Amino acid sequence: MSKEFKLSDEYCALRDAASENLASELGEELARRAMGDARKLYWGQVNRGKAKLPLDATKLLQTIYSDAVEAYAALAAAGRLDDEGRKSHAEAWYYLAINAGQLGDKTLSREASRRAYVILEPWAAEPPTERVCEIIIYVLRSLAGTAQEDPRGVRIDEVNEYYAKGMRAIGYAKKRGWCKSKVRRYTALFDRTCGASLARVKPATVPRLEKSEMLLRAAVAELSAIDKEERRRGGCERSFTKAQRELARALRQLAIKRWDSSAQVGADRRKALKALDESARLLKRNQVLAKKRGQVSQWDYFQLAKVLRDRADLLDSASELSIAVGPCLIACRIVEESRARLQVEEDAEKRRTFFSTNLPIFDFGIYLMCREGVPDGAYELAQRCKSRTFSDSINAPLRASAADDLEREAPFNVSHAREALNEREALVEIHAGVRALTLMIVRRDRTSVAFLRLKNWPRERLEEKARRLLFLLSDPHCAKRTAMSEYLLKGLGTALFEPILEHLDGIDRLFVTPSYPLSEIPLGALALSSGEQLIDRWNLSLLPHSSLLPLLRGFRKRKGGSFLAFVPDRRLVHSEMEAEQIAREMGDSRILRGDDASKDQLAAARLKNVAYLHITSHGRFDASARDGAYLVLAGDSPQAQMLTASEIAELDLRGISLASLPCCFTGRGHHLGGDDMVAIPHAMLLAKAKAVLTSLWDIEEDVSRQLVVHFYQRLARERVSMAQALVEAQRWVRQRHPHPYYWGAFQLWGGV
Repeated sequence: MSKEFKLSDEYCALRDAASENLASELGEELARRAMGDARKLYWGQVNRGKAKLPLDATKLLQTIYSDAVEAYAALAAAGRLDDEGRKSHAEAWYYLAINAGQLGDKTLSREASRRAYVILEPWAAEPPTERVCEIIIYVLRSLAGTAQEDPRGVRIDEVNEYYAKGMRAIGYAKKRGWCKSKVRRYTALFDRTCGASLARVKPATVPRLEKSEMLLRAAVAELSAIDKEERRRGGCERSFTKAQRELARALRQLAIKRWDSSAQVGADRRKALKALDESARLLKRNQVLAKKRGQVSQWDYFQLAKVLRDRADLLDSASELSIAVGPCLIACRIVEESRARLQVEEDAEKRRTFFSTNLPIFDFGIYLMCREGVPDGAYELAQRCKSRTFSDSINAPLRASAADDLEREAPFNVSHAREALNEREALVEIHAGVRALTLMIVRRDRTSVAFLRLKNWPRERLEEKARRLLFLLSDPHCAKRTAMSEYLLKGLGTALFEPILEHLDGIDRLFVTPSYPLSEIPLGALALSSGEQLIDRWNLSLLPHSSLLPLLRGFRKRKGGSFLAFVPDRRLVHSEMEAEQIAREMGDSRILRGDDASKDQLAAARLKNVAYLHITSHGRFDASARDGAYLVLAGDSPQAQMLTASEIAELDLRGISLASLPCCFTGRGHHLGGDDMVAIPHAMLLAKAKAVLTSLWDIEEDVSRQLVVHFYQRLARERVSMAQALVEAQRWVRQRHPHPYYWGAFQLWGGV
C-alpha cells in the first residue's frame, strides 16, 4: 500500500486500545472515528478530481469500514446502540457493500447488503428518512443484482421480493420530495437490476424472460426520459447502455426460447428474427454511444456476435455465421487493449485476473472459428487468451524486461509452432472454457489444426473430477484402494485423448499445454479404453504456453556443464543419498549440504557453469497463498528459508538445462482464475531454465529416490531425451509399484 494511503498513528492507537473491549466508550469512539476518516478519505479523492478511487485507497476504505462494522456489532450485542446508532451500523455495512463491489468481491458485497437491510428492515415498513430510504433502495438493488452469488443460485421468489420492497421504498422517497429525475433514475436502476437477474434464472422459461423484457424495457424508457445532460451528471449514461445491453440479451434468449418451444413454422421464424434484429439494433446503438464517450465495451460486441450467430442458425446460413466472427474478434481486441491500459503496479491483481473475467469472449471466438472451418484462427485465439497470463502470473517487477521479451518473442501464428515440431512430435493445446473443452492438435505435416469440442465437460465438472482424482492419488492410504482412482483415470483419459487418437497416428512425443485444472493431474497416468496409460503411448512434456516450444527450440544446446545439488535438511537421509547417487552418475558434480544450501547460492555467478540444478528439500503448498507452493532451503529465519515462485522468477537460470525439484508439491500452484496460475515450474521457465522436473504430491521417500536416480541414469548413460528418460523411469517403478501414487506425481515442463 502506498505511503499516501495508510492509517494514521492516532487511528491505529485508538484501534489497539479499543480492541480489548469494543463494547465500550472506546469502541463507540472507534466507530465514529472510522466513519469520519472514511468520509474524509473518500471526499478528499473526489475533490481532487478522482472519478475512480485508486486501488490502495479503496482497500484502505475496506479496512476502515470493517473496523466500523466490527465496533458497531460489539456495541449492538451489548445493547449500547440507540436507533441512530443502529442506523449508523447499517450505514457502515452499506458503505462496506459499495466498497466490496468496487473491489470485485460480490460475495462480501451481497452479505454486507443483507446485513444492512436486516438492521433497517424495521424502518422499511413505515416512511423512513431520506437517507435511510436511499440505503434501503441501494442494498435491495444490490441483493437483486448479486442474486447469482447465492450458493443456491438465482431464486425467482427472492428477486420478486426485492423488487416489491424496492418499489415501495422508492414510493416513500417520492413522498419525501425527491425530484422527478432522481425517482426515475432509481426506478430505472431497480428495473434494470431485477430484469437482468430474472434473465439469469436457471432454467430459463418464456414467462420469466418476458417479465425480464418488460422490466428492462421500462428501465430503458425511464432512462431515456431523463435529460441527457442530467443523465450524464447523475452517472446514468453507463446504466442506460447496460439496460439496453441486458434488454438485447433478454430478447435474444426469448427469441431462441420461443422458437425452440414452437412448431417452428415460417411465422415463428419471422417473429424470432424480428426479436433478434431488435436486439442487434440495441447493441449497435450502444456501440455508437460508447464511441462518443470513448468507453467502448467488449460486452456489446460479444452479445452482438451471439445475436448474429443465433440469426445464422435460424436461417441455416453459413454466410450469416461468418458475419458473427467480426464483432467477436473486436471484443477480444478490446479486452487486450483494456488490459494493456491497466496500471502495472496499482492494478497488478486485476491484470493477472483480467483474462479470466473475459474468458467467455475468447471461448465464443474459438467456437465460431471452428464452426467457420478456421482451426488456425481458433488456435491463435487460444494463444492470445493465454499469452499474457503466463508472464503476468509471476508478480516480479525486477523481471519485467524478461516478461516483455517472452511476449515479444511469443508467436501466435500456428506456422511457428508447426515449424518447431519434427515428424514424430505433436502439440496438444487444451483450452478449458466455461462450458466446454477445446482440444487443438498441431503436427508438422498438417496444414491445419485438428479440433475437438467436448460439450459434456464444463470447467466446473472438470475441476471437481480433478480435485477428487488428486486427492485419491496423493493419499498413500488410498493407494491400496484402486477402483475409484482407476475409474477416474480411465474416464478422463478416454474423454480427453481417445477422440483425438486418429490425429496422433505415428506420434511418439507429445507436448501438452494444459488448462487449469489439467495442469495439476498426472496426465501420464490417464488411461485409454484399451487399458494403456499415456506413458505407454507417448513421451510427455508440459508447457504453460505453446509459444515456449519454438522459443526453447531456439536455444543452443549446452555442451558439458556440471551438476549442482542442494540438500538443506540433512535429516532427509534418502534425499542426501539421492543427490550422492546422481552426482556419481553425472561426473562433474557438487553438493551443497545444510547451511550451505541457501538462497544466496542460487545467484547467477554461482550457477555460471551449472547445467543440472537439483534441489531436494521440503516442499510446502498453500492453495490460498499468493505463490501457492514454495521450497524450504537453509536460512536463519522462516522467511529466509522460503524460496517462492516470485523469487525464482527473479533468478537468471539461462544456463540451466534441467532444474529438478523432486520435492513434494512443486508442481502445484495458486489458481487465479481461468488459466491463470502462479506456480514454480512457470517461474523456472520464465527465469530461462530449459526444463523443470516437478512433483504433484508427497511420495514415499525411497521410491521417489529410486525413480529420480533411474531418470538421471537414463540421461547420463543412454543420452535419451528428458521426456523419454522420465517415462522410462516411471514405467520401471510401475513394474514394482503399479499404483500411480508411487510414480504418477512427476511431471516434466519444457525439456524440448
